[in-house]
Amino acid sequence: MTTPTPNSEFQSPDSQVYLSFGGGLRLFSEDYFIEELSSLGVTRKGFRSLCRALQVPLIYVGTSALVDLVSFQLAMKAISRVGQKDFYVPGCRPLKNNHKRGVRELNQAYYTREWKNILAELLASRQVHGLATSKEISALTKNAAKRLTEMAIHLQVSSLQAAHERQSLKVLEQSLDSPKETAPDFSDNPPTDLAP
Repeated sequence: MTTPTPNSEFQSPDSQVYLSFGGGLRLFSEDYFIEELSSLGVTRKGFRSLCRALQVPLIYVGTSALVDLVSFQLAMKAISRVGQKDFYVPGCRPLKNNHKRGVRELNQAYYTREWKNILAELLASRQVHGLATSKEISALTKNAAKRLTEMAIHLQVSSLQAAHERQSLKVLEQSLDSPKETAPDFSDNPPTDLAP
């Protein structure tokens, strides 16, 4: 493990490259990425602008700024998929020359819709490059996909519940506005869309 050279108020000489919070979360120092991208002319300011464009947050802990490696990789894979437009990193030459053909920010709606395919392509690329995906990483990936699917189902159920509540309120308002003293008849509007 190498220690990047300190050149920022958020980097101390004795900092490490990453922090691990269990099996699936590693926060890497921004200096790790800056060191890798420095040959391309990317500065600290440019890297932070790239993270903002990719919508990957920087996490400031103590004197260091950290980035979640998996989030960064997924965002980079999303913008580099086949069929995507050119992506202009803030500060790159085409932007300085006022080219306007590509995109400058990750499309969040696209990412939300395609995250499973992006994840699958990222895992497949590891195999193409001969990088073994350990059983632990595969299990964590499957677990994360399962949690995201469960969250989507929960949101779907919540929207169905909200629709049912709106329908119930409408029926209640109609019954309160009607001059009849009888209870509202729910038999003609049975809830048919409650199954997930």
